[in-house]
Amino acid sequence: MTALRGEADETVAGLTLVTVAVATFVLTSQVSPPVSATSLRPVTGPGATKVLLVGDSLAGSLGVGLGLTAAHYDVDLVNEGSPGCSLSMDEMIKVLDYTVPPGAPCKLGDPDELIDQWRRWVDEFNPDVVVYLARGELFDQQVDDRWSNIDQSGFDRYLTGRFHQAVDVLRSRGAAVVLLTTPYYDSGNQPDGSPWPEDEPTRVVTDNAIIDDVVRSVDSSSVTAFDLGSLTSPGDHFDQNVDGVDLRCGDGVHFTEAAGEWLAPRLFPDLVRVGRDHRETSSTGHWPGTPPPVVPTWWQKLPCAT
Repeated sequence: MTALRGEADETVAGLTLVTVAVATFVLTSQVSPPVSATSLRPVTGPGATKVLLVGDSLAGSLGVGLGLTAAHYDVDLVNEGSPGCSLSMDEMIKVLDYTVPPGAPCKLGDPDELIDQWRRWVDEFNPDVVVYLARGELFDQQVDDRWSNIDQSGFDRYLTGRFHQAVDVLRSRGAAVVLLTTPYYDSGNQPDGSPWPEDEPTRVVTDNAIIDDVVRSVDSSSVTAFDLGSLTSPGDHFDQNVDGVDLRCGDGVHFTEAAGEWLAPRLFPDLVRVGRDHRETSSTGHWPGTPPPVVPTWWQKLPCAT
């Protein structure tokens, strides 16, 4: 990341961290601004592959560029990446130097709320493919009222169980499930100069190993992993730019619009392929109500919106 110069730059950096933390965990409850033209959903044909993207704000940010290009691949993408809500979250979370509750559709003290919401979406939309991506598993968080993290064996067992529970629900109507591996992160340093715990490379390695183990343990070709981590973090470290494309936002975490557009030709053909059988045999189902905009309103608060 760009080196900071002087007190003014330090102030800006501090404000950026505050903005990111607040934007992804708190401001989502505020009144949404008017929907811009770029937020309108592209029109697809009646035989389009229906893709439901779930996860936290990392998924939601990647879904911006993906959503704007999806129609070119005859994909109907619903972007339900939700700030502050990943598979592991139902108690308090530490992000940067904040301690916060999870955001909707996660619910503090209720681990079933997220899974139940996913079940409702799957039952009504009947997607051909469900894609999951999150950074949230890397945060320090409470599990059974005790602070834990992904490099601890108890948390790893808990997370593995949550993945299996989620996969069962997401594929309950025959959809293919694609778990995206996580990239590396660089959200700056703590006051003592050390990286934030959620940026530790070992946590990325463990998270991706758990994803691979879950896929191998599920006796079905309908559950696969897509190695987003290697594509966007080549060499197993954080990269702002890949193939000359600025992939990451100024927070060192979220994806730019260009990142989704760059990923589209690498990801969508695979999604169309794995969703083919379901698309041809079970074409019923519609999104309940008005689908979310391609560009989530909270994304405008991140240091990557254009």
